[in-house]
Amino acid sequence: MGAIATLVQSELTVEPGQQVTTTLRVRNAGSIVDEFTFEVLGDAAGWTRIEPDSLRLMPGSEEQVQVTFHPPRTSAARAGQIPFGLKVSSREDPDGSAVEEGTLQVSEFLAVTAELIPRTARGRRKAKQELAVDNRGNERLNTEGLVYDENEALDFELSEPTVVADPGHATFTTLKVAPRKRFWRGPDRTLPFQIQLQPTETEPPVAVDGTLLQQALIPKWLPKVLLALLLLLLLLALLWWTLLRPAIESAARDAVEEPLAEQAAATAQLQDDVAGVQEALGQEPPPADDEDEEPVDEEPEEEEVEEELDPEPIEVRTPTDFRLNVNTGGTSVAGPVTPDGDDRLEITDIILQNPGGDQGTLQVRRGTTVLLEVALQNFRDLDYHFVGPLVFTSDDGVNLRVVCQNEPGEGNCTPSALFSGQTVSLVEPE
Repeated sequence: MGAIATLVQSELTVEPGQQVTTTLRVRNAGSIVDEFTFEVLGDAAGWTRIEPDSLRLMPGSEEQVQVTFHPPRTSAARAGQIPFGLKVSSREDPDGSAVEEGTLQVSEFLAVTAELIPRTARGRRKAKQELAVDNRGNERLNTEGLVYDENEALDFELSEPTVVADPGHATFTTLKVAPRKRFWRGPDRTLPFQIQLQPTETEPPVAVDGTLLQQALIPKWLPKVLLALLLLLLLLALLWWTLLRPAIESAARDAVEEPLAEQAAATAQLQDDVAGVQEALGQEPPPADDEDEEPVDEEPEEEEVEEELDPEPIEVRTPTDFRLNVNTGGTSVAGPVTPDGDDRLEITDIILQNPGGDQGTLQVRRGTTVLLEVALQNFRDLDYHFVGPLVFTSDDGVNLRVVCQNEPGEGNCTPSALFSGQTVSLVEPE
């Protein structure tokens, strides 16, 4: 017939992390000696122990075993009633096995942990952090999150003010932190705050400390970047004035010289044509009028024609260049070079040379007026190109003045200057 099993106490209550024990009585209902083994059925099987784990009974005899339930204090032991079964298996009569049932009431407990990710946030106007809440208890967590700072220097906003988490699960909530006052410059300011979660009325709250590292509105690197940009702009301006602009002006001057020469030739041809018209008007009489018409005074008409055809003087430009050399141990002036009569000298290019590396000063002057002054020791070859030419007349010519400051025994100063431009003459038409 197998076994007869009786559970002394079928309804038990246990705290997670604690243990409770009951007794199972087993009787051999068969006619031969039999061996009985035990098995726990249900969710409680993982944390239930039976001692001894087997019994060998004579026919009609009865013994008992101890059944111990020890649920862990984790979320695996869910709160509430957990049904279980104790199966007694007969070795000699497998079909005669017996099952005794009961219930185990597992008490509730809460174990909540929380942290901020990251714990220290950085920002100028606001910052974001994640609040991670882990429910390690065996019942559902449903509580409110309270955020505050003692200095009342911050504003807070939780994306989910109510924190809900099932046993063995974690939930994440976004926390926005913003300082109430901002500042433009200065070191970072540390603003602490705290988040509190109250799982139950009887248990102490879970506190999470956080920090906002408030930064100035103007970053520390911004002045350095602005200074670097300013230096870059100054470098670009220097390159323009020293390299690019003179090259562009030289190319533009070369491109204009040929059209100007063609224009001068066309102007000369026009002067010849005007002279031919004047000569023709002086030799041929005006056309005869009809006898019935009133005589016309020809002289005023002839004078009017002469006024209309009288051309303006023409400027004739002749390219010119010359060199002024100085050889002196003290102060010397080379020049002046002046144009003839009413002509004018227009200088567009000056090349200064100091092959001996002399020391002193060199002046380019119009008469006694200094137009350009340089130190000899600062150059060997130095060229200047002018968009607007330097103009000289017969009253004030171009001259070169040198003050030599060589050390004794170094010899005389021998700088020179090459001038190029054009001579402009006014030519009356024939």
